[in-house]
Amino acid sequence: MPTAVFAGVFFTVGWGSIESNGILQKAIFLMNENRFIQRGEPLLTVRRRKIVLYIACQLVGVAACVAISQTIAAIGFPVLIIALIPFRVWIIPKWFPFHELEVLDDLTADNSCVLGSLGGPPRFPGEPPEIPPHYGLERRYSAEHTGALRQRSGSLHR
Repeated sequence: MPTAVFAGVFFTVGWGSIESNGILQKAIFLMNENRFIQRGEPLLTVRRRKIVLYIACQLVGVAACVAISQTIAAIGFPVLIIALIPFRVWIIPKWFPFHELEVLDDLTADNSCVLGSLGGPPRFPGEPPEIPPHYGLERRYSAEHTGALRQRSGSLHR
C-alpha cells in the first residue's frame, strides 16, 4: 500500500512539472519539425545524435535510481546517487565538448523548478536579496490612476 501511494504522488508531481522537465523538453525538440523550431534555440548548436546520447545518459541514471528503489537493495540508493557524480564530472565531459554541455545542462541547471527547490538562484555571501521585477507594481499602478500614493488605512498621517 505505501508503495502505491508513493507511486501515485510521484506520478502526479511528475505530470505537474512536465513542462519544466529537461529530458522531455529535449525529446520534444528532437521530434519537432524544423519549421516549428525558433531560430534562436540554443539546442540547434548541438548535433541531434549528441542530444539523443545525453537523453540516454539521463534516462539510464533515472531508470537505475527508480529500479534500485523498488527492490530490496533500496538501501544502496544513496550509493548509486554518489556513483553518478563521478560519471557526470569525469565521463560525460569526455563525450561532450564544453559548449554542448553548457546548452544541454542549461535546461536543468537554470530551471525555475530546480532553483525554487533549492531556495532560489544562488547568491554570494553579503549580496543583498534580489527584488523581483514586479515588486510594488500594484502600488505604482494605483498611484498612476489616482494621481497620488494612496494612504494606508489606519495610518496616523493625514
